[in-house]
Amino acid sequence: MNLLKPFRKKMRELGIQSDTPLLIAVSGGMDSIVLLHLAVNAGHNVAVAHVNFKLRGAESDADQDFVKGVCKDFNIPFYTEVLKVNKGKDNVQIVARNLRYNWFEMLCEKNGFEFVLTAHHQDDKIETFFINLLRGSGITGLRSIPEKNENILRPILQFSKSELLAYAERSEISWREDASNKKTDYLRNKIRHGIAKDFSELSDSANANLAKSIDFLTEANQYFENTAAVFIHSLIVEEGIYSISEEKWDFLFGAKPLHKYVLEFFGFRSDQFEALRTFGESQSGRRMEGERYMIYRDRNQFVLEPKQDVSDLEIPINSPDGEIKSPIQLKWETSQNQEYTPNSDPNLAFLNFDELKFPLLLRKWRDGDKFIPLGMPGSKKVSDFLTDQKLSIPQKNKTYILESAGEICWVVGMRIDDRFKSVENQKSTFMVKLIKV
Repeated sequence: MNLLKPFRKKMRELGIQSDTPLLIAVSGGMDSIVLLHLAVNAGHNVAVAHVNFKLRGAESDADQDFVKGVCKDFNIPFYTEVLKVNKGKDNVQIVARNLRYNWFEMLCEKNGFEFVLTAHHQDDKIETFFINLLRGSGITGLRSIPEKNENILRPILQFSKSELLAYAERSEISWREDASNKKTDYLRNKIRHGIAKDFSELSDSANANLAKSIDFLTEANQYFENTAAVFIHSLIVEEGIYSISEEKWDFLFGAKPLHKYVLEFFGFRSDQFEALRTFGESQSGRRMEGERYMIYRDRNQFVLEPKQDVSDLEIPINSPDGEIKSPIQLKWETSQNQEYTPNSDPNLAFLNFDELKFPLLLRKWRDGDKFIPLGMPGSKKVSDFLTDQKLSIPQKNKTYILESAGEICWVVGMRIDDRFKSVENQKSTFMVKLIKV
């Protein structure tokens, strides 16, 4: 089989032009050497990246020298890096993979490569399918290795190992053999020499048919991703906070596995799905946190709010005149002998400067906070005050207070403390305005 024609077709499908700067990951093994030959013979603008992990001593150095020689013959740029990993670690392959891809990304940024090409092929896709099947993966995992993942391209996934080998032998291509691939120390090698090998021997078309089924799973996964995107787009969103009605929440969990894709978008794990399913039975205020969002029930809806750990953030206000723009925008100034006028604008606070002790402190309200609302004879918990104002939970979460020597002088944008109110004949007035939350 002549692989060059279908390779060119695949590169066109991936949107790769002949002058697109490409970085090819080449280990020296048969797969990556064939990929390099195909890319060069197809007339692409390529360079090679080779990682030496020093895991096989002199053999690793010989791999590096071999790849360097191939690049010299092709007259193409060659990049190499020694990246060491601890052989005693159980996850040595994962660590090595992360190091390798991080280095590829650095090379792309530094040298202007648009894509990285790797030599994963059909047999790799089948092995990954069995690995993820063993782990109990859903559709996303069972679709195995994607053809494109951001700037990582795998243009020879369509070819089997035997097809690559036949091409290499017919083209008299030399490559390096990695003896460690024959060992069964790692799960992938156990799969390769065990169940994957046994499966392929069931019939001549076993691997091709399984690869076709994996492609069907890829299409199904794409459908659910698109449907999840439509569902998320239909939600009410304000300043990055999503609201889901009870009706849509019930629909989401009745439309499995759509709920998985939606909840994963918001950063929730699969082991949280069952608890989230029963969220509809919870009382208002119950919370659960994912990696990116936290969710809580607010009356007859569910609110998904980005996680922002600003609960302990304290902004000192040191001078009598000034402005801040984050986390909220406030502007303040101090005036002397200003005529006293009653104020009804909640976003504007007139405070008795003589009662304030600098630095003032701007922070989020906390459970247990108390103040004396203007016009009231006694203290009140801030939490109760916010409830009386009929604020939603998202609105409560965005509420700040201004504090003087441990005493709240203003629940920002709502009510000042009676002890700090402006009075007639005071010497100075501290005016602070909430411009933007």
